[in-house]
Formats: sequence, structure tokens, C-alpha cells
Amino acid sequence: TSSNSVLTVNSGAVITTQPAATQTLCVGVAANFSVVATGTSLTYQWKVSTDGTNYTDLTNTGIYTGATTSVLRLSSGVTSSYSGYKYKCTVTGSCGSAVTSNEATLTVNSPISISASPSNSTICSGNNTTFSVTASGTSPTYQWKVSTNGGSSYTNLSDAGVYTGVTTATLTITGATAGMNSYKYHCVVSGTCASATSDAATLTINAAPSTPGSITGNSTIFSNTNQSYSVAT
Repeated sequence: TSSNSVLTVNSGAVITTQPAATQTLCVGVAANFSVVATGTSLTYQWKVSTDGTNYTDLTNTGIYTGATTSVLRLSSGVTSSYSGYKYKCTVTGSCGSAVTSNEATLTVNSPISISASPSNSTICSGNNTTFSVTASGTSPTYQWKVSTNGGSSYTNLSDAGVYTGVTTATLTITGATAGMNSYKYHCVVSGTCASATSDAATLTINAAPSTPGSITGNSTIFSNTNQSYSVAT
């Protein structure tokens, strides 16, 4: 009887869990893409496409680590320039052909940034004016607020009375009253990633002159003498 022999059967690579189809995060937040595979003596190679078509092998440089493991890690150095990048992993085993995972897309949302705050406005009572803010970032929404106490506190405005556009980039005031003199306005811009508040702008209302009173009474004077008249305003 001969000695025993051991039969070893190596299995090819099979991906059992694909990476998440999308990964959405804010600028400066870390991310992971992972793949689960079975097989003998597996090796991994993550790839990236910056144009959605062509893929290149990743290395452990820059924001990337784990480029040749089952988990690709992106550090907190992720910027908005990486938004739209696509990733996939090629897994190779001892037998059979290499298999490639489905692709996963990275979406990086940008924080809100205000580049232009509203400017002060001076108008006459009864006239119209606008306040505008310029902001960038992912999915911005707007809420204008007013302070009637010199900026100590602010309350949300609604589209009522003299106000329209309170949830847009431009607030419109139609028919401002003298009582609104020195009111302050700012805008809170919110987005997918945090929010930002503009500087405040002051509304100055110049009051129109009141209707003057009438001149009453007649005067009789001598030639070459003076006489004055006055009217109440």
C-alpha cells in the first residue's frame, strides 16, 4: 500500500458583495469602498475613473489607502474635485480569470460659501428696494431675516405685507414705511453640508416732507419797508 496523497483544489475568485453603487459625502469627510470575495489566494486592485470611461490602477498615495486590499479608503482630504469619480475593484485568485466588481460613484457635496452679502439701502418712504446675496455650494436654500432692534435679534420673514422673495437670493421690499427705518436684514443660506449667514444690511428711510400749512392774514406796509411770511411744515 502506497503512502497517502492529498488533493488540494483551488477555487477561482467570486465576488459575493459588490461595493455600494454610490457614496455621498461632504467635503473633508472620509469614505470607504469595500468588496467581499471568495476564492484561493485572492489579490485586489482598486481602479479609478475620472472621466466615467477610462480606469487606471490606484496606489496608496494622496487620499488613497488600501488600494490593493478589499477596502479602499479615502481620507478626509476629499475635495469637491473628486465628485463624479468612479471606482471598481479587480479580484484575482489562484484559478480562473480575474473578476471585476460593479462600479461605484463618489459624490462630494460642497459647503455653502457666501461671496457677496447684501448692501445697505437708502430710500424715501413709500419707495421700493431689494437686498441680494450671492452664495455657492450644493443645493442652497435661502431664508431672509429682519432685526427691528438694531441687530440684537433676528426673526424669519415671510412673503407677506411689504416683503416678497424671502426664500430666494433676492429680498424685495415694496412700499417701505417710515417705521422701517434702521431695520437690518441678513440671509441664512443652508445647503446639504452646513449653512452660512450673510453680513447684515441696514435699511434707511428718508421721510417725505409733510403737507405745509397755509399762509394766513394780509399785511399792509409802507414803500421801502420789509415784511416776512412763514409757513408751518
